[in-house]
Amino acid sequence: MIKIAICDDEKKELDIVIALLNQYIQKRTDINISYSGFSSGKDLLCSEECTNFDIYVLDVLMPPQNGIETGIKLREMGAKGEIIYLTTSRDYAVESYRVRTFYYLIKPVKREEFFDTLDQAIEYITKNIRESILIHTTKGLCLVALDHIIYAERVGRTIAYHCINEKKIISVSLHKSFKESVLPILKDKCFILCGSSYILNLRHILSIENNTAKMDNGDMVPLPRRLTVNIKQTWMNYWLGGK
Repeated sequence: MIKIAICDDEKKELDIVIALLNQYIQKRTDINISYSGFSSGKDLLCSEECTNFDIYVLDVLMPPQNGIETGIKLREMGAKGEIIYLTTSRDYAVESYRVRTFYYLIKPVKREEFFDTLDQAIEYITKNIRESILIHTTKGLCLVALDHIIYAERVGRTIAYHCINEKKIISVSLHKSFKESVLPILKDKCFILCGSSYILNLRHILSIENNTAKMDNGDMVPLPRRLTVNIKQTWMNYWLGGK
């Protein structure tokens, strides 16, 4: 099931996007899709399901809380879904960088572009669901989706995997170096090795300042001074260059 939230303060615009989405659902009979419409960012944020959507289609210019502010709040609340912005211009591109925007759609929304963007977002989501790793713990094997790993750190002779929903998984004692142990994860371009003790998921970094990466679960991860510039550039290239 792919769950989509659509948010626009103008009823006419909201109805247009919903109509397009209904056409898309009729076309993509191979996917089970549901959606909910919201007339303001506040309504979306107050809904019980606000953090559980896979895709958010948000208008940028919504008073009093615009789409960028709504997106930032969703990320702070733990929402991991892809955000697609509806806008009349690209002037908000830099601001939206903070919420890891998947794509922009310029109004009036074109059917072909809307369908293509949804195709890409759903493909990306389902790909992440398929990509998981097995972690050996003292309680047995644990299957974890790579996208759910925010970062991992070496703790003594073990690895602590910090995951979404405040979940932490501790591996069994290592019999090889930290880097060798996390090589399967590093094959995914979302992850970057930070020194000899950390790997970070680029998708879960909110900011990099003063040799520290702020993750979207609130944790602050120290970065080696000699590597900070390269790590920050890699993070920026990941988002600005596309996934």
